Amino acid sequence: MDAFNNGKIASLIGVEGGHNMDNRLGILRQFYDLGARYMTLNHVCNNPWSDASNVDDPNTGILPNSNGLSEFGKVQI
Repeated sequence: MDAFNNGKIASLIGVEGGHNMDNRLGILRQFYDLGARYMTLNHVCNNPWSDASNVDDPNTGILPNSNGLSEFGKVQI
């Protein structure tokens, strides 16, 4: 509300789907340097660190790889 009351707009910049970083943590650092402050793990496809939510739907044909987060996905940086 402070931003609104001062005539400003507040917004977050993020990356939708971790597949956009091509499995390289260096790209995640570059996104951060460009202003991104969050990244969703995935969107509609599995990646090396997590499964997409649509693996729960048997009609998609997408099978789980990690059953949630992989060991790499559990690593804290």
